[in-house]
Amino acid sequence: MKSCVLLLFFAAANYAKIFDNSIETEFFVRDNRKEINHKSSYSIYKKTRLRPGILVNSAVVLFIAILVIPACTSHKKQGELSGFGQFYQNMTAYYNGYFNANELYQEAIRNIDNDYQDNYNEVLAIFPYQASEDVRSEYGNLDLAMEKVSKVVALRRASDWTDQCYLLLAKCQYVKKDYESAEKTLQYLVHHFEPSREVDPRRVSETRSRTAYNRERQINRERTRRQIERERRQARRDAERERRQARREAERERERAQRERERQREEARERRIQERESGQERETETQVEQDTTRTEIARESTEESTEESGVRENRISARHGASGTGDRVEQDRRDRSTAGRQDEADYKSTGLLGGDHAYDEAKIWMAKNLIERDAYSRALNILREVHQKSGLDKELRALAYLTEAHLEISRGNHERAIEPLENAIPLTRNRQDRARYSYILGQLYQREHNYRTAGRHFENAARWTNDFEMEFNANLNTALAGQRSIQGSIRELERLAGERKNTDFRDRIYYTMGRLYYQEGHKADALEALETALEYRSDNQNQIREIYYLMATIQLEKEDYLAAHQSFSQLQPLMPERDERYREVNRLAESLGEIAQYYEQLEINDTLLYVADLPEDQQRKWAERQFARDREEQETMLAVAGDQTGTAQRQDGVALRQGGQRATPGGARGGAQRESNFFAYDDRQLRRGAREFERRWGNRELADDWRRSNSPFYRAETDEDFARSEEVPERIVPESQIEEYLALLPQKDADRAMVKQNIIDALFHLGVLFREKLENYRVSAEHLERLKNEFPRSNKELEGMYVLYLDYRDMGMESEKTQIKNEIIARYPDSRHARVLEDPANAAALMEEENRLPNYYRSIVEFFEQGDFEEVQKRIARSRELFGTDHKLSPRLALMNAMSLGNIVGREAYISGLEDLIAQHPNTPEETRAREILRFLKGDATAFDSYSGDVDLDKFQLEDDRMHYVIVVINNPDDVTLNDAQVSIANFNQKYYQLSGLRISNHILDTDRGIPMILIRSFNNKTQSMRYLTDAKSLEEEFLPSGAQYEIYPITQRNYREVLRERSTQSYRLFFEKNYQR
Repeated sequence: MKSCVLLLFFAAANYAKIFDNSIETEFFVRDNRKEINHKSSYSIYKKTRLRPGILVNSAVVLFIAILVIPACTSHKKQGELSGFGQFYQNMTAYYNGYFNANELYQEAIRNIDNDYQDNYNEVLAIFPYQASEDVRSEYGNLDLAMEKVSKVVALRRASDWTDQCYLLLAKCQYVKKDYESAEKTLQYLVHHFEPSREVDPRRVSETRSRTAYNRERQINRERTRRQIERERRQARRDAERERRQARREAERERERAQRERERQREEARERRIQERESGQERETETQVEQDTTRTEIARESTEESTEESGVRENRISARHGASGTGDRVEQDRRDRSTAGRQDEADYKSTGLLGGDHAYDEAKIWMAKNLIERDAYSRALNILREVHQKSGLDKELRALAYLTEAHLEISRGNHERAIEPLENAIPLTRNRQDRARYSYILGQLYQREHNYRTAGRHFENAARWTNDFEMEFNANLNTALAGQRSIQGSIRELERLAGERKNTDFRDRIYYTMGRLYYQEGHKADALEALETALEYRSDNQNQIREIYYLMATIQLEKEDYLAAHQSFSQLQPLMPERDERYREVNRLAESLGEIAQYYEQLEINDTLLYVADLPEDQQRKWAERQFARDREEQETMLAVAGDQTGTAQRQDGVALRQGGQRATPGGARGGAQRESNFFAYDDRQLRRGAREFERRWGNRELADDWRRSNSPFYRAETDEDFARSEEVPERIVPESQIEEYLALLPQKDADRAMVKQNIIDALFHLGVLFREKLENYRVSAEHLERLKNEFPRSNKELEGMYVLYLDYRDMGMESEKTQIKNEIIARYPDSRHARVLEDPANAAALMEEENRLPNYYRSIVEFFEQGDFEEVQKRIARSRELFGTDHKLSPRLALMNAMSLGNIVGREAYISGLEDLIAQHPNTPEETRAREILRFLKGDATAFDSYSGDVDLDKFQLEDDRMHYVIVVINNPDDVTLNDAQVSIANFNQKYYQLSGLRISNHILDTDRGIPMILIRSFNNKTQSMRYLTDAKSLEEEFLPSGAQYEIYPITQRNYREVLRERSTQSYRLFFEKNYQR
């Protein structure tokens, strides 16, 4: 310490000498400036200039002093750093690691937010980066950020940025949707970096940064205590100053009042003298005295109030001044303010370039992470703790409120999300974020039917945002919220649709129009508006999905089942699994698909039977009309295909003139051409034609003569149709085509019987489907009544009458129910249905007596063994109609169906059938058999070696929490080399698992066939290895080269040794399917 003082004294002496010399030089030159010449000036400069040696020595001494003095502390604890050491740790930690990592993280968030497409028909996501389903494109940035902060923690743990690095690591894990790892990181941060937690300096190797933090926190407490004392003393001085000022003001006020009274008395005397002279002395004197008295009373009251106030202040001062505490009320306010500053001081930097402490932000992110794991109660408790804490800055308070709103929206409590969002908006600095939150608030108020408040928030969103799409939707909702009638809303929407700037959003406008019509019950107008919305549809998949959903719902309510089937078929591939309507849409699409199939069968056969009874000339007219209709629809398909493939070519061939005008090649003629009237160049007409085609025919592939080469679908022709269409088409119809159409008509009795049987089957199945799938008993009864009345004594009459009885019962039609019951008992007294109706108590026993399904299955097995695969196909399809697909023999039938397809069609159909079986019948023996066959078809020649019920699986152990590997077996090494596979996997790991430290090695699993196995290691547990498996399968084109036939399994180290011992994955495959794919 003494040497440090000496160094400082020596440096100061040198600087003093330099300073004295410079001053002497300045005075000497100034005094002799006028008397000396150039030569004398030079001699003076030589005598008085600073010598370089002095400057150099002084600079060296000063530099040494700067380095040594901060280290010269006489009471340095073990593990503590000096001020300069702490500064160095903070600076290198921030600029070498944390800053760059944070920039990468922010870039990833921006990219995810930009790629995320908002669905304005639903409540917007508060955090778009969380709502995005696929963030794998940003794995590179996030992994690099995680790597950088991990290095900071490892190399600069003593810095004040350690807790911030842990927080940033957890954020990256959260954005990657690795919620389990994020929770562990946040738990560690909250436990080890809690502000109130003191750290033993002897454990500095674990958390060195805590030592500096505890030291600085103690210093801050001392500073705060001294500050409180200074403020109290200042408060006492201020109070005394104010009291003295009040007394002086009171004295001056009394003096002014006394002078005013004297002046008034003097004026009163002068008025009395004048009034005596005028003879009005008495009255005037009385009036003046009264005025004077009132004035004096008012002045005295003011003086007494002022004196009483001063007395009260003196009394309070006397009561509290003795204890030295000052004004209690003012002191309480100051204490609360000081306490807030003290709490806030705990989160200030602990040194130069030190970061704010991340404890409270980590708590908020922990709540966000718990929300994604459906732990809503724990998340809410954490947020309540954060809300109760004082000293948080605006940004953290806003984040806490936004997280609470996200929690309430996630669990469906939209009403309770309003208050935290309203609290968050004033605390949010970014205008675009405020616009988003205001738009969400408007949506939440719309759900509560508070349209006025919703309109105000939509106006704020439109004013704050710089995103035109959000601005448009906000203005659209504002306009609708301000209208009081459906007519006013429609006029406003039509006005918006007519504006040129809204061209790209016409689908949204007409969709909103259709929704308004639907809410008012105008379904026809709603469908028309939705058709127009589809004509103007853009690439916004969210909007297209909502249009199709509303259209399908309206068509289903109108009982237009064919149109509803087409709409649900278009909607099904657009509906994401996370959507709450996903199951409903899939169920309706499948049910309506079956109904549409039988409707098609019914209309085709009705038409054929009807036309067959017409005269020959009308049959020829029907054939000509059918030919013309087929040609028109085929042209529509060609136009749609040309629009899909040729639009880009036309756009590529069109140049742009200056000013954005389109010009075509060909010089001046191209510039003067008129707009074409050809329908194929009108995008709106093309979309309208495509929609009309899809609504009628569905999504068909383009093929020559597709309608006649496959099962045709002819519209049922009635007398009205023929009356309206007697004219012959202008086109010349080839005679051969007419003969082909006429050949479809049933002329023979056998053909007519087959057509009638098709009608009977269609009517029966429609009655059953409408009852079981859609629970529409009325429509079901209509089809079954037609079956009963038009086709008596048919093979479906008994079953149809029984289903009709059930329909009447469920509709409460007692008389009809009794009548049909009696008819069944009278016509079919020995039938199962009659016995059930006569004695309902024995219904269950009678149902069990009928064991048709096993018998039917045995008949299918006989045909399969005989090699009659076409008959097997027919009977399996028939079994679905008779028994459905949800019974115990369904997996076996599915396996025989796949095998039959393989024999009839070929390998690809075989593979497709097996994959369908695996998807539809998991955890069944048939699924295991299908996987074996599938592996064999994909190149695994030993796929069947282990298919046995006696496989010993006890040698494998299930250890979910132990370290796991992932093995990849290449079954076609001749097509995909081992080196190519390893390079592809290495690139995959570098892109998506950069920070996992995965290593790759290889072994020859089967030396006889040269089957290689790639080992990827290692993973902490089963969950991480299964996540890798899921990513590898979903990104198969990046994981392995194209054409690779492979198997991939997570495996523990113990089980891996068993696989190497067996030189096969056959038995482990069964273990994996049993324990890992549950």
